[in-house]
Amino acid sequence: MARRLTGTQGGEGQGRVPTLVAQIVEELSQDILEGRFAPGQRIREQDLADRFQTSRAPVREAIRLLEIDGLIETQHWRGASVVELSVDEIDDLFEMLSALFGLVAKLAARHGSRSDMRLFEAAVDRMRRARSENVSPVERVKIAFDAAGVLRRMCGSTRVSEMLLRTSRIAFLNHKVALSADEAWQQEALTDWRRLGVAISDRDDEGAETIARGIVRRTQTFTMSKLRGEEGAGASPALPRARLRRRTPEPAA
Repeated sequence: MARRLTGTQGGEGQGRVPTLVAQIVEELSQDILEGRFAPGQRIREQDLADRFQTSRAPVREAIRLLEIDGLIETQHWRGASVVELSVDEIDDLFEMLSALFGLVAKLAARHGSRSDMRLFEAAVDRMRRARSENVSPVERVKIAFDAAGVLRRMCGSTRVSEMLLRTSRIAFLNHKVALSADEAWQQEALTDWRRLGVAISDRDDEGAETIARGIVRRTQTFTMSKLRGEEGAGASPALPRARLRRRTPEPAA
């Protein structure tokens, strides 16, 4: 089964809503994230009611929840449709995602247990194996979401975790162009994920924040250059390099 990016299981996000509504949210959000519903495409309540063999009431509730999550927007004259953002809105979204991912990484470095850190290292290792085994680009992104999910659980803040989940899902709708990045870009991105693991293991919260923000910035730079049709969009942007070192006690005054 393909990894899901919805976050509706395991007590996160919409996992607390009634079962039928949660099922509709799960499947509809997955359809949106995997491109079966395009940005701007209408979501017809009756079609979903027929699909799930139910009345329109649970469908309407599922649409309401996905509107809260930002994947769907509703207009009085048009009904529900998949959210469609302008290029500038997508750029702003990445700014928010960068800040949130940086904060989650910082908190994970502070609060994560050693077993959590081993889980994150294993998740990053799956990213490495996915590259060597020629796993599809879409599946690689899902594996990266898994790694980010480990950090969300490590950070110790449910609210921050859910904010990152929601923002990253909306961003995923709009940065699929990054899947076309060349191998050098992919390798440098993987290197940064490894460096993030080192910083978190070292309890270097500031370094972890810097690297995590840089991971998002790399994707933002590539995506926005593609969306705006800029020259050199395939080039891999340079990222700020945080110093990674073992913390030593401060000298006595």
